[in-house]
Amino acid sequence: ALCSVTAYIWPTTRREWSRSKWSLALIVLGFACLVRVSAIQMFLPAALFLFLYAPSPIEVIFTALPMVLFIVLFGIAVDSTLYGEFTVSWWNFFQWKVVRNVSSHFGVESVFFYFESIKSSLIGSTILPFTLYGLFRAFKSFKCVFPFFLFVLPYFVFSSIQPHKEHRFILPILPLLLAYSAHGGQQIELWFHKRNRFIKLS
Repeated sequence: ALCSVTAYIWPTTRREWSRSKWSLALIVLGFACLVRVSAIQMFLPAALFLFLYAPSPIEVIFTALPMVLFIVLFGIAVDSTLYGEFTVSWWNFFQWKVVRNVSSHFGVESVFFYFESIKSSLIGSTILPFTLYGLFRAFKSFKCVFPFFLFVLPYFVFSSIQPHKEHRFILPILPLLLAYSAHGGQQIELWFHKRNRFIKLS
């Protein structure tokens, strides 16, 4: 849920840039990373792309640093208070998941695992055609296309190259795909509305 909120707020063009808006997105992202540090992989490409259209890259850096420091210290304070000793849970998670690669002991799936996961999730709810049509319309009009390339596709790729995979790891991008499905359904509805109107006028 926090990833979806961050993606919604995150500026994707120069016209959308706002320091206050991006600061809010950064705070929400920080709390998402405290819940699960792997959430950051959804926003690394978006953060790099931000430097291309932000009015001042220096402003981005000096806005981000204090907020990152606040989130890190807040997370350490909460962890240490609740565990009763100095604890950095997200660092422990990173060491366990990435450095030691302990998660591979719980199973290693093929690189196509999430293709099947997405397909079963969308087909099972009969919304795959709407999602594909929504993506097609977004690409065709070059509107609403940035969230797919900034958030959905990078997260999907990063998750696919990791050895250990679970169906639940793909949940952060499902709401965004559902948004494209809603866009596709809306476009189909508009098409039928215009067609029926044309028939009535004829």
